[in-house]
Amino acid sequence: MIAARDRQDSERDVAPLKQADDAEYVDTTSLSSDAVLTKILALWAAKTR
Repeated sequence: MIAARDRQDSERDVAPLKQADDAEYVDTTSLSSDAVLTKILALWAAKTR
């Protein structure tokens, strides 16, 4: 259901959903919420140094 919605959103003609060119992709599929937070904070820290 979510995959179908995402595919529909990314393939629409007007304003398709897409990742920004400067965005970091974080696959959270198998991560706990704490692990996601840790990963995002690490990405942020690396960019703000």
